[in-house]
Amino acid sequence: MGRHSAPTKRELRAAAAAAKKAAAAETRAADQAASAANQAVEPQAVDVTESTAVSMTSVSTTDVEVSDEVVETPASDLQASGEPVGVSDGRVATATTDIEPSGEPGDMSDEVVGMPASDVQAPGEPVAPAADAVAPGEPEVAAEPETVTVAAATSHPKSAAVKPARLPRAPLGVQVRRPHTSNSRMARYAAVGIGAAVLGATVGFVNLSKHVDVVIDGKQQSVTTYAADVEGVLTDAGVHPGPNDAVTPSLDSKVTDGGTVSLVKSRDVSVVIDGETTVKSVTAYTTQEAVEQLGLADQDVVSSRSQRLPLTGATIEVATYDDVSVAVDGDRTAVSTAADDVEGALADAGVTLGEHDTVSPGLDEKVTAGMNIKVTRVDQQQVTETRTIAHKKVEKDNPDEYIGIDEVVTDGADGTEKVTFLVSTVDGEQTSKTEESSEVTKEPVDEVTSTGTKEFPAEVNALNWEALGYCESTNNPKAVNQQNHMYFGEYQFSEQTWAGVGGTGNPADAPAEEQLARAKILFMQYGASQWECGSHLYD
Repeated sequence: MGRHSAPTKRELRAAAAAAKKAAAAETRAADQAASAANQAVEPQAVDVTESTAVSMTSVSTTDVEVSDEVVETPASDLQASGEPVGVSDGRVATATTDIEPSGEPGDMSDEVVGMPASDVQAPGEPVAPAADAVAPGEPEVAAEPETVTVAAATSHPKSAAVKPARLPRAPLGVQVRRPHTSNSRMARYAAVGIGAAVLGATVGFVNLSKHVDVVIDGKQQSVTTYAADVEGVLTDAGVHPGPNDAVTPSLDSKVTDGGTVSLVKSRDVSVVIDGETTVKSVTAYTTQEAVEQLGLADQDVVSSRSQRLPLTGATIEVATYDDVSVAVDGDRTAVSTAADDVEGALADAGVTLGEHDTVSPGLDEKVTAGMNIKVTRVDQQQVTETRTIAHKKVEKDNPDEYIGIDEVVTDGADGTEKVTFLVSTVDGEQTSKTEESSEVTKEPVDEVTSTGTKEFPAEVNALNWEALGYCESTNNPKAVNQQNHMYFGEYQFSEQTWAGVGGTGNPADAPAEEQLARAKILFMQYGASQWECGSHLYD
C-alpha cells in the first residue's frame, strides 16, 4: 500500500489561506450569533448530544490540481486535528472532499454518506482488510468520489455540552480514487476548521448569557440576559425604574449568573398631621414601613400600621392626643383622644348618641386639651293610656209634675278611650307629654232626667216654708231625728209618709228641692197638722 508523503509548500500555503478564511468566518458567525441573541428572549444553549447535524458551507480552494491518481488513503486521514465528527442514529458520517476538475474550486457537498456503526473499529483492534480491497497483483478499481460533510451540532436548549464522536477507521487496503490528490486533504482541513470555528464561537457566545432573578414589589421572575449591569437586566425584563424607585443593587452594579435584582416601586402617600396634609413619596409596602421612612415612627399614628399601601391613593394619619372629660348618663370619664372634633372624641370614648341627644360643645367643635364635653340624653317615646269619657246629663221638662220633682228616666254611664301621648324626657326626667291621637273604646250613655214644670198654687207658695224647716231640723235636708231615728230630712218625713207623696228611698237622700216640693204636696193633702211645728207656716 502507498503511504502519504509530507505536505508540499504549496499545500502549506493553501492551508494557511484556508485558516485565514476560517478565522474570518468565525468572526462573522460570532457577530451574527450575538445579534440573534440580543433579539431573543430566551437564547438556547448548544447541545451536540442530539443527532441533528448542520452541513457547513462549501469550502473553495484555488490551488487544486487535477489528477486521476488512485491512492490508498486510510480513513483516519479524514479527521482533521482531532475534531469530532457527529454520529447519528447508529451511523457514522464519513466525510470526503469532492474537487471539481479543471482546477475549479471544489465545493463541500451536503451529502452524508452513512456507514453502519458496526463498521466502526474499536481502539486496539486489528485492522481487517476490506472486502473490496485490491489484492496484490490485481488491477485497481476506481472508487466513487467521496463526499466530505462536516457536521456542527445545532444549539439546543437542554445543554451546552459537546460530545465528540470519532470517525471509524477505514479497513486497511481500501483504495479510494481521488481526482485531485494534491489538495484534497488541504480542503478537508479547511472545512473541518471552519466547522470547529463556528461551533466554538456559538458555544462561547451562549456561555455569555446569565440567569438572574428579578423581584418587583415582592413578585419574582427569572430573566435570561446578556446584560452586564443591573440596568440592562431590568431593561431585558421590560422594567423601567422611576426616579424614586428603590433598586438593589444599584443600576450600574455588575450582575453575575444566579444573581438577584430587587425593585420596590415608589408610592405617593398623603400624610395628615393634626389636620394638615402633605404628599410624600415612599418605597414601602405597609404603613409601618412608610412612617419609619418618613421619620414618624415615634408619632401617634391613627392609621393601621399593618395596612398594606397601594401604589396610589394611600393616606396616613398622624396626630397628637388631647385629654378631655366626657359627662354622659350621670358619669364623667377622662378620655385621651387624637380626634379633630368633639364627634370624634365621643367615638373614642365609646359614646353612642341617640337621635334627639344634645352635645355641648357642638359636634363639629375642634378638640382642645382639657375640654369638658356634656352629653344630654333627650328621649321621646309614645305612650298609650286609657281615659274615661264622662256621660252627659240631659233634662227633659215634664209639665205633669210639680216644680222641684225630678225623676231620672235613664241612668247615665261613662265611656272609655285609648289615648296616645308623646312623652319627652331629659336625662330620665319627663319634660313634656303631648296628646297625639285618641280612639273611643266605649261610648258613654247620657243620663236623662224628667223635670217637673207644674206650678204650685200661689197660696201654697206664700206659706213660710223656711220657718217650718228651721223648726223641724234647723233647715238641714240630711237631718235624722235623734230621739227615735224615724223621721228624716229637713221636713222630718217618715219613710211611709214620704212614699205616700211619691218619694222613693230615704227622704234624707233626696235633693232639698224635692223635699220642699213633696212637703207642699203633703200640706195640700192634709194641711199643717202633719208637723208639730206646722203653725210656723203662717209666721
